[in-house]
Amino acid sequence: MNQNRQDVVDRMHAELETLVRKRTEELEQVNIRLQREIRERKQAEQALKESEYFLNAIFEHIPNMIFVKDAETLNFVRFNKAGEELLGFSRDSLIGKNDFDFFPKKEAKFFIRKDREVLENGALLDVPEEPIKTQARGKRILHTKKIPIMDKKGKPLYLLGISEDITERKHAERRILAHQDQLRALVSQLTLSEERERKRLALELHDGICQSLTFAKMKVDERLAQVSDTALQEFLTELQRALEGIMNDTRSLTNNLGSPTLQKIGLEAAIEQWLETEIMEKHAVAVRVVKGDFPKHLDSDTCALLFRAVRELSINVVKHARAKHLTVSLQTHGNELQITVVDDGKGFKQKPKTPKSFAQGGFGLFSIKERIDYMGGKLTIDSKPKRGSKVTLQEPYTQKRMTPPIEITEIK
Repeated sequence: MNQNRQDVVDRMHAELETLVRKRTEELEQVNIRLQREIRERKQAEQALKESEYFLNAIFEHIPNMIFVKDAETLNFVRFNKAGEELLGFSRDSLIGKNDFDFFPKKEAKFFIRKDREVLENGALLDVPEEPIKTQARGKRILHTKKIPIMDKKGKPLYLLGISEDITERKHAERRILAHQDQLRALVSQLTLSEERERKRLALELHDGICQSLTFAKMKVDERLAQVSDTALQEFLTELQRALEGIMNDTRSLTNNLGSPTLQKIGLEAAIEQWLETEIMEKHAVAVRVVKGDFPKHLDSDTCALLFRAVRELSINVVKHARAKHLTVSLQTHGNELQITVVDDGKGFKQKPKTPKSFAQGGFGLFSIKERIDYMGGKLTIDSKPKRGSKVTLQEPYTQKRMTPPIEITEIK
């Protein structure tokens, strides 16, 4: 009986040892897994801390102001160092408050309205120029971008804003524009001075030298009709031809300097006359002048500028376009004078409209464009290879005029 009991005890003891050993092994495995998980969790926490430190370092060291607002209240929840320095407030005083606590009411309403627009549309909003009154630096101009931060369901949680202080850049741009205006004014004055000098020289040639040459030729003609000596006749005939050549050259020089009769006969007639003598007769280019409601009486400076522009453009056509036909139109559209010069020449591939591209057409064309720009007008070029060119001059004109029927004159 006792033996049986002992056997039972031994068997139970053996089973217990086996169970304990098994449970010990299981606990050891669990312990290993727990240690591994603890190690991995610590590594993850360390990585998260490093990532947060890295992102926070970026957030703090970006030179632009960065702020985060709560989507519901639009209270500030985060601000970086650049924002503190720009606004002149510590982040502790900013966090938990909104724009109305720091900015004038008008500015705050503008900021809030833009914030609501971003959150409603759920998309980036770019505000190129955003005036702001800061405590540290006074009035500044910001370039701000705002974007909503959504949850997994697409509901906005926060609003992220990035603002760059562009005040100095805008001031520099204004200085550059002012400098450009000064340069345009100088070019304009230079052009006017040149045109006035051209006009003076043309008048002196026309009223002085041309008249003297005409008188001299008349005397030679009279003398030639009176003499009978053959040698003297040949000499006077040769002198007559020389005088005619000099007179033609002088007229051509006068026309190239400017029309001496521009103010007397008007811009349209002066342009038509010049095109006939200098373009059609000398270069065999068929010319057509389209006249509309162009003003008959313009100030001398405007007349000189537009006449010179047509002359420069027509000379360019002769030199470069190899055109057979040239059409010049003079119209008004509303309060604007418009002159178009169209040719059927070889055309060209247009380059970007830069000062350099106009300067390549000669200083004359460049200075004309600068003066037209300065006066509020514009010069545009439309051309394609093998399809000719069209140049349009537009100049402001304040006088209102009725539009009469268009008259077309073809020079034959």
